Amino acid sequence: MYSIYQDGSDAGRFAAQIYRGLREGDLGAEPIVELACLMEEADLRCPPVREILERPAAELTSKEVARIGRDLLTATGFDQLWATLETAVKVVEGDVRAAGIDVVLGITFPNWDDSGCARVACCGGYGGPAIWPSSGRDAGAALVEIADAVQDVVMEHIWEVWPICPEQ
Repeated sequence: MYSIYQDGSDAGRFAAQIYRGLREGDLGAEPIVELACLMEEADLRCPPVREILERPAAELTSKEVARIGRDLLTATGFDQLWATLETAVKVVEGDVRAAGIDVVLGITFPNWDDSGCARVACCGGYGGPAIWPSSGRDAGAALVEIADAVQDVVMEHIWEVWPICPEQ
């Protein structure tokens, strides 16, 4: 069901808001309703879409909102896309550590970016080029995109060029 997530799509932006809200424990109903409406328009009907569209959002408890949010992310394949990106970050982190650079890397949606793009997290900061969740459709392409972003954040962290060509 990856077709709903296109670079720059509203679906990606709402999924990012849901993911961030779940992570931070402050998910509201609005991005869930918006994503469910987009899914309905795209004929991606499923139980969580019906539930959120048939019930008044004001009557939902925070636990119900969180459950429906998780269910929507699973139904759209967002969790699989995200898992591919997280795996790519860990692979590249292994390369960085093998080069003797002690960093902890991750991928996240910074609070300051509402576009739906993720960023590479490094030692408490975020950086590198924007990464669309749809990049997780292909593991190889995700690895290339993550490696490019990691290069930027690592160079900013160590204030040196990295990686260095072994032939120089």
